[in-house]
Amino acid sequence: MFYTLSYRVLLVLVLCVVGASVMANNSVNKLFTVGCFAEKGTDYFSILNSMYKAVLEPMGYQVKFVSTLTVSGKKFSQNGKLDAVCAAFKVTGEDVRLKTMIMLPIAVAVTRFSVWSDRNIDHSVLSKAKVGFQDQVTFLHNDLNLMGINAKSYETADALLSAYETHEVDYVVMTETPLGFSKKHHDKVKALGLKPKFRILQMGAYPLLNKKHQGLMPEFMRRLEAVTARDDNMNPIELVSSDTGFTKTITFACSLKENGAGFHVLDKLYRGAFNALGFNFAMKYIPAARIDYELISGSIDGVCLRMTSKTVKPDYNLVAVNHIITSAPLQLWSHNIQEIMDEYVPIDQSVLAYVRGVKAAESFVEKHPNLKTLKANDADQLLKYIAGRRADYALDFDLSLMSSMNNIKLFDRLYYVGQIDEYKMRPYLAPEFAHLSQPMAEYLTQHKVNFPEQIFEEGSKMAVFYRQ
Repeated sequence: MFYTLSYRVLLVLVLCVVGASVMANNSVNKLFTVGCFAEKGTDYFSILNSMYKAVLEPMGYQVKFVSTLTVSGKKFSQNGKLDAVCAAFKVTGEDVRLKTMIMLPIAVAVTRFSVWSDRNIDHSVLSKAKVGFQDQVTFLHNDLNLMGINAKSYETADALLSAYETHEVDYVVMTETPLGFSKKHHDKVKALGLKPKFRILQMGAYPLLNKKHQGLMPEFMRRLEAVTARDDNMNPIELVSSDTGFTKTITFACSLKENGAGFHVLDKLYRGAFNALGFNFAMKYIPAARIDYELISGSIDGVCLRMTSKTVKPDYNLVAVNHIITSAPLQLWSHNIQEIMDEYVPIDQSVLAYVRGVKAAESFVEKHPNLKTLKANDADQLLKYIAGRRADYALDFDLSLMSSMNNIKLFDRLYYVGQIDEYKMRPYLAPEFAHLSQPMAEYLTQHKVNFPEQIFEEGSKMAVFYRQ
């Protein structure tokens, strides 16, 4: 009896040990290693780590997030031991990663590349300047060369920033929100006075899944789509209460979208100006083509920005506020970097899209009657025409395009092609408020905004990333 009991106890113990061993092995098998091109501890690393955990942990996997910038992380990547890559760009030509990985068609981030400098620069100098970028962004060298930019690559962020500091390069091309940078690099960027000056490329970043996990794709994509959709909205814009005690409300029209960074910057600036003058203030989005009609009807009292031009006249007699908010380049963007151009004029067979009611764009079209054109209602629709290949080129002011790029999720590559012209932009008042023009100009002079830096800054806060 004792022998039988001991044998049973021993058998149970053995089974427990074997079971524990099997569970341990299953746990090891359930480990899912994701590589990310960012330093551990950075915002970018943390954001995507949280996203992949939200996707994979309900599927029964333990997520190990590794930085492919480290020696061990590079070995994982080179040895094909990664189960996934957190976010990768589509590259032209042969992509060696796709021999072992599958690129999923759901973008997890929008990335915008800009030229950074500590001083104001003109677009035209780029073709003669020395430009540096970080060489892990492998596709960028080819793209920059195709854009006529003499680009030099640097292996690390330290090397890139040092090259700028020692004047080895004139400008730096980086993402507008360098989330992959460590605090040390952010401090260095700040110390050098580097700020994004203008955007040259926008594109999406997509997950790569190891082909051995091909069977997981349907559930992985379903969960990824659900997670990204859950936090797809922009950060809410802070609105000042209208209950301020002022008796009169000045209402401005603005053709920049209300949830865009440019609108946010101007709304805050003008609200301060009119509050200081004893008025309440409201600003609302109205498409450019309707603004003059709204002025004539008396439903609005002014316009947030309008160009100052001797050759392009508005349809309605407004009073200019004698303070220039910004100089806005009229830019061409395209989905095809190799389109044939003649001094930034698209060839006759091309389709040019522009926003209805933008006087500068309409003036350009009048000078080139052989162009095929497509009219958009706003900059959001304009960019969608380009991304959807309905048009070859988009023509609009840079600050309008920047706000829309920050506002909508477009993952196809959009390239900056060239600058058509540049216009001074200032606010305008309806004639009955002409007496406010001078005091408003004085306020704006004392409270200057730095376009486009503040649009970049506000836009980075609103970047479309998964947020825990």
